[in-house]
Amino acid sequence: MLKKGMGKSILMTVLITGNVIWGGTVVYAEEGLQQFNLDQMVVTATRTMKELQEVPSSVSVVTSQDIEERNINYMPYIYYDLVVCWPWLFYKYYDFHVNKLHIKPDVLQKIAYTAEIISFVKFADGTGIDFHKGGFCPYSCSIFLSKNKKELYSAFDNTYKINQHILPEPRQYTLGNSRGTSDILSAWNVLQSVGIEGFQSYVANMITVANVFADKLSTYGFMIIEKEHTYGFSTIIWACNPYYPLNYNEFIEKNEETVEENKKYLYALSEFWRTNKEYSCQVRFLPNYTTINNNRRIAVISLLPMTLNIDEEKAVQTAIKLGQTKNQFDQQYLAGMQISTKEMPDNVEK
Repeated sequence: MLKKGMGKSILMTVLITGNVIWGGTVVYAEEGLQQFNLDQMVVTATRTMKELQEVPSSVSVVTSQDIEERNINYMPYIYYDLVVCWPWLFYKYYDFHVNKLHIKPDVLQKIAYTAEIISFVKFADGTGIDFHKGGFCPYSCSIFLSKNKKELYSAFDNTYKINQHILPEPRQYTLGNSRGTSDILSAWNVLQSVGIEGFQSYVANMITVANVFADKLSTYGFMIIEKEHTYGFSTIIWACNPYYPLNYNEFIEKNEETVEENKKYLYALSEFWRTNKEYSCQVRFLPNYTTINNNRRIAVISLLPMTLNIDEEKAVQTAIKLGQTKNQFDQQYLAGMQISTKEMPDNVEK
């Protein structure tokens, strides 16, 4: 953790190597200013669901009393991760009342909500952006930004620990010396060619597509998880094994065996869709998406459009095809047909 002087007006997202659990904690901003009551929050260095005892790092509970007793006189380096939602930054100066792009009200509301949240990045000390996530660029295309150049140093620079740190020379970190230049230059080209309105239109279109998926797929027996609170491009869906057609509320009251059987069904359906090249969206099986009573974990399927060649009309067509093939799949599943020979994964990154 990097030390820095007091001066932040809002304490936002702190990413720490290891785990921090805050339960009913009061987090203070600059002394004498506001304080914030936080609900329980878990921050881990892993990307998959883990039991507490399985996480390979120490766990600490940090309270305001700890801060006072230890006489903490510095603020941590606050890193705000924008690797996925950075395209929403293009709405910083968008007039949501005028709505120049004529974005539908339900989509506009979701965009405004996200844009307001990520606007607080201005209070952070650093942020990271992956241009390949929503930026039409090659995979190895990322950038890290830091407000204070003195806080940007290599993890291998041991001189920092003895206060002899020398600021990095530009020649040490040029494009040519760090990695190939074509990928990061492609990000620059995309930003210049697509432009602000281009990215605004792109975000609005993809959220429209997600809304269409949610509306249409629900007519084919799918439960849309957090339908009204989905602000990104993915649609998270759940369906029940046709052997015992239950709604979601009935299902979560069933025993562990039923939950596990449904995981197998959803995995088989996801493989059936995934191997069907008709659909221009990525299908991902998530075996441990959420936890219900008695620490049982519910599986879902995530749908993420992977093409720019999609609009509201094509989204409707895609959703109908997905729904129709689900009905066909269910008939095969009830007949005992072997859908996939691959072993179902225990965990998948969200």
